[in-house]
Amino acid sequence: MLNLDSKIQYLKGIGPVRSQTFAKLGIITVGDMLTFFPVWYQDRTKIVSIRDAYKQPRSCIFGKIGKAYSRQLSRRLCLLHIEIFDGISMGYVRFFRKKNSYSGANTFASIKKAFEPGTFAYVYGSTKAENCGRFIDVDDYETVKNEKDKPLLFNRIMPVYPSTEGLNQKFIRETVKSVLDSVCGLYPDVSDLIPDFNGIPRLKSSLAIQKIHYPAVLEDAENARRAFALQEFFILESALSLSRSNIRKNRKTQKYEIQKTLLTAFKNNLKFEFTKDQKKAINDIFSDMQSIHPMNRILMGDVGCGKTVVALSAVLLAVESGYQSMIVAPTEILAEQHYLTVSNMFAGLSVKTVLATSSTLKKKSEREKMFAGFENGDIKIAVGTHSLMEDKIKFKNLSLIIVDEQQKFGVMQKFAVSDKARSPDILMMTATPIPRSLALTAYGEMDMTAIKQLPPGRTPVKTYFLDEQSAYMNAIKELNNENQAYIVYPIIDESDKLALKSAVQESEKLSRTWFRD
Repeated sequence: MLNLDSKIQYLKGIGPVRSQTFAKLGIITVGDMLTFFPVWYQDRTKIVSIRDAYKQPRSCIFGKIGKAYSRQLSRRLCLLHIEIFDGISMGYVRFFRKKNSYSGANTFASIKKAFEPGTFAYVYGSTKAENCGRFIDVDDYETVKNEKDKPLLFNRIMPVYPSTEGLNQKFIRETVKSVLDSVCGLYPDVSDLIPDFNGIPRLKSSLAIQKIHYPAVLEDAENARRAFALQEFFILESALSLSRSNIRKNRKTQKYEIQKTLLTAFKNNLKFEFTKDQKKAINDIFSDMQSIHPMNRILMGDVGCGKTVVALSAVLLAVESGYQSMIVAPTEILAEQHYLTVSNMFAGLSVKTVLATSSTLKKKSEREKMFAGFENGDIKIAVGTHSLMEDKIKFKNLSLIIVDEQQKFGVMQKFAVSDKARSPDILMMTATPIPRSLALTAYGEMDMTAIKQLPPGRTPVKTYFLDEQSAYMNAIKELNNENQAYIVYPIIDESDKLALKSAVQESEKLSRTWFRD
């Protein structure tokens, strides 16, 4: 018996091969199919006359079928014209098909059989007026024997789904309709738990899903979408509330005390004063760290706003309280930059810091020495990449974990980092927060601090949108003033699969043209 967790490969007409094709669209289970919603709709409720059809990009027409004419446009492409008359005007239904040179079968045999002269057809497609004729390039059609026969696919709103190679709209619609009829009533419903909310209609989840797939009018689809989204949001908020409740129950063992031994020396070594936003960020983080619950905060700010120095203040609070800290970056280059920054800023503070990346952990002797330092607490600060997430790495008293460029880490990677200690304080940093991160801050899972002020003396960043020639002229101007210019490309070497400019080829080209001097 089908349920929401049943694999779709067991549905009629799918099987293992087609299930793999559906997997490309993110559809693995029957529940996935149920919530595989249309991206737009074809309004087939309005049948227009052939005379007026070409006035809009897509139209739905109905008429009596006449003669068919086929011809070969090229060695591989064939065209079929079919006359259609609606009692006032005549037009032509057009089908384009690729010809199989190795098959003797008639390319349009099935279409000609469906469009028998004298029968009637509903046709939906793009309409054009060309060479004194009216044409409709067919997206979908349905033929009926008599003018009064009711169609199944027309005089209604039809869903259009995301697709991929090997799946057409007809098959996707049939599969979705089969699932709707079988298990739609099994979908969880929380509509009775939600109070009235800003005029959003209260609908059972099963009814909302049905209306999203097959609305009577387009307004029904939008109302059902909002009702279903509200239920999903309610479930998300409930889960986040439960998560927050569990976090609040989980009291951390580490206790921090501001002793000002390392912190005061660190501040005195700095050649600048903290901005107002930096001071607020430090206060927010210190307040979290001194609370009885684990910190879960994201620190956001533009490049150059001073996020690193704020994070290092938190590191020193942990170290002077007797704990270890970890700084994790997504790449070795960024990890090395952080290591150099920490080493320079903490010079003279006698705080042992190491860099742990795949490169620095290659030698067995160095690796074993570093692992021992983590485990006995001799190493106070570990700066590194994903290498720090290895199961072999154990810490004596790790209490603070800082994740830079957090948007480049997956959810499971962040869990792996947090598993390195019991109830650690976690600080995420980013200059470019992704929607998932913003959602977590907006809906309460993560606290957020933003640094908006740039330190005094920073040159303001100016952004221009220029054509290629103007951009190179500006670069040459800066070079003549003994400044630097960077030109960034999306890929390093030329690719057969990607139509993108590459750094290697463009560098050779520019050295012969714009920058030959």
